[in-house]
Amino acid sequence: MKRSRYKEILKRPSWSPKQLAHYEQSRLRALLEHAAKNVSFYEKRLRQHGLTLRDLRRLKDLSFLPLTSMADLESDSKAFLARGVQRSECVGRCRPGESAQMLRVYLSPEENETREAIGRRIEVFNGLKGRHSCLMILPPNQIPPTSVSLGLGSWRERLLGGRRCCVPASETPPEQLRVLQRLRPACVAAPLWVLMRLAREVREDRPLRFRPRLLLSWGEPARASDREVLRETFGIAPTDVYRAWEFGTIAAECPQHNGLHINFDLVHVEIIRGERAAGPGETGEVVLTALANRTMPLIRYRVGDLATWKRDPCTCGWQGPVLEGVHGRVENAFVLPSGTFVTSRQFEDCLDQFTNVVAYRAIQTGRRKVEVLAVPGTLFQERTTQLLREKCLELLNNEVGVELRLVNELPILAGPRRQSILCKLPGVARSP
Repeated sequence: MKRSRYKEILKRPSWSPKQLAHYEQSRLRALLEHAAKNVSFYEKRLRQHGLTLRDLRRLKDLSFLPLTSMADLESDSKAFLARGVQRSECVGRCRPGESAQMLRVYLSPEENETREAIGRRIEVFNGLKGRHSCLMILPPNQIPPTSVSLGLGSWRERLLGGRRCCVPASETPPEQLRVLQRLRPACVAAPLWVLMRLAREVREDRPLRFRPRLLLSWGEPARASDREVLRETFGIAPTDVYRAWEFGTIAAECPQHNGLHINFDLVHVEIIRGERAAGPGETGEVVLTALANRTMPLIRYRVGDLATWKRDPCTCGWQGPVLEGVHGRVENAFVLPSGTFVTSRQFEDCLDQFTNVVAYRAIQTGRRKVEVLAVPGTLFQERTTQLLREKCLELLNNEVGVELRLVNELPILAGPRRQSILCKLPGVARSP
């Protein structure tokens, strides 16, 4: 990528609201016109719903288009490719941990460079300079193809000065720590579960011989207790990043840690509650449109996350839209009879106050029934049971019954992510 274009990307967040709206609308209109003429999935979708490009001239008209999902992508991914695209000439992105034969989203090399540059803008906005190095701990299939081996169990990326190194998340924590101590990067970026595992290794083995300037974390929101552990280990609080493998870096915190600032030139973000758009302060489902991918357009795509719009703008200078926070997956949230979402983050913030509870998990087994499993600590008292139940009822607006059970340990679940909430309701019953 030319340096002049990279500098222009860095300046975009300082545009005026009018410039931002014009840019987003023009990109969206061009994308819709391209998809309607060159992508068979959207040609068919528009015909089925009796829509033409004349019906989709403004941003608010986007809501006329039906939603798409991963199920659509899995059923016929070739239908999303623009005509004339050769997959062998594209960069394919797949879900972390999956093999080369699995589902992929394709971008042209130029689009992939743009996606990476916009993602790195977050680092610059949080104080990194071009001379600073960055170590990324990634699943093996997420390591950029523009990387070369360093001989340290890591790879160095050639793009933008070659100051970005990658270590596979599949490496053992001692090996990751060895590379970290050797390279001493200014920025460490990894999924939250990887950083927490690395923090345990540091505390059990030996302290770091350096302090990074920036700690980027994604995959799930960091709780207050996670932030404290990472601050003690790395000497700096983590900066939350909101990413999706289909889209790249969607949003991230600023140095003030005051909400997630959306990369408006990469994605158009909607938050919906049923058939309507969510207002400021309302939690709803995230729907994304990729503005920088004409090779395989994804328009009004449900990523399965819950988020909330921020009520007030951030004072950091970022002029684009801001999220109050991302609260986890739709399948890991409760839907109350009133239609209100109760997210895993809300449950964690509520129950983390009980320091005499070692671990917990809430399971929605019926529309009006929630079961809470709690592992008591050594200081657990009989009155704590009543307080726990009262707090849960208050959080659930007294709309559902709560059954509290004390257990010696929680059942082990698959995957590295922490799951404090499980919903066992079928998809139809979960609609708000």
